[in-house]
Amino acid sequence: MRLAKLYILTIFIGKAYAQKLPTRPYWSYNTTLSSSFFLSDLGGKNGNGTNDFQDIDPNKTRFALGGSINYNLPVGFSTGIDLNWVRLAGDDSETQSGRTPRMISIRTDLLESNLTFKYTLPKRTGSANGLYFFVGAGAAYYQPKAEWNGTWYNLRELGTEGQLLDPTKNIYTKITPVLPFGFGKKFYFYNGVSLAADFNFRKSYTDYIDDVSTVYFDNNLILNTNGSIAAHFANPSSNPKAGVTGNKRGNPNRMDNYFLVGCRLEVPIRNNYRRRKRSNLFDAFGIHWIDENGRLRN
Repeated sequence: MRLAKLYILTIFIGKAYAQKLPTRPYWSYNTTLSSSFFLSDLGGKNGNGTNDFQDIDPNKTRFALGGSINYNLPVGFSTGIDLNWVRLAGDDSETQSGRTPRMISIRTDLLESNLTFKYTLPKRTGSANGLYFFVGAGAAYYQPKAEWNGTWYNLRELGTEGQLLDPTKNIYTKITPVLPFGFGKKFYFYNGVSLAADFNFRKSYTDYIDDVSTVYFDNNLILNTNGSIAAHFANPSSNPKAGVTGNKRGNPNRMDNYFLVGCRLEVPIRNNYRRRKRSNLFDAFGIHWIDENGRLRN
C-alpha cells in the first residue's frame, strides 16, 4: 500500500497543498514570465485587420517580464501595483491580404505600470479554488522601432505619416493609458506560495503602438525634407499599390491592443498561515508517511 502511495507521489508531487486560510490582511509579491501577442494594423490573419483575437500572429510571439506588490484581504479581495516590460512585434509579410503590399515590419518595447483589483475564489469553492479575476487601470510608455540594413531606428521621431511636415497632424505621444483585465488559476503550495496560469489582456488608447494609423503622406516631400531613412519607413514597399499619397496606411478607428499569457509566482511577505514546528519538506506537503531522510515511516 505504501509503495502505491509512493508511486502516486511521483505523479502528483506538484499538487497544491491544502492550507488554512489567512486570518488577517497580508502583503505579497509576484514575479511573472509571459508570452506576448500583438493585435494591431500589421500582420495577423489573412484578411482585413480587426485588432481582436482573430488577428493573432503566432510567428510574432514575443515575451514579457514583470513584478508586483499586493495587499491581500482574507475574504479574497486584493489590490496591487505592477511593473511590466513587454516586447511586441508585427509584420505585414505574415499575412496574405490587402495588407501584404504595405510590407511594414516593426518591434515595440513597452514599460507599463498598473493598479489592479483582484478577486480570488476561496477554498470552499472546491475545484474552482484559486480561480481569480482582475481589472485595473494604468499607463504604458512605448517606442516603435524598425530595422534597416542592420540598424534599428525609432519611428516616432521620423514622422512616417507626415507629422513633422503637416501642421494639422501632431506627433503621437510616448505614453498611452491602458486598461488591464483578465483571469487566472492559482495552484497553492506550502506557506501561502502559489503558482498561477495567468491570462492578461490590455486595451490601449492609441493606434500608434505599431507606428501605423492613418494615410500615406507625400513620400517625396518626406524624402526631401526628413531624409532617406524617414522616407524608407514611411513606405518600405516596392509594390506600386502601396505608398500612394492619401491612400489608407492604417485604421485610426481601431486602437492597438495586446495580451500576455504566462506563469505568475506569488510569495507572501508576511503571511498569516499557521507555522509548523517540523521542517521536514515532506511534512510541509502533508506527506507524513515519509520521514526527513526520505524513508517510509512504520
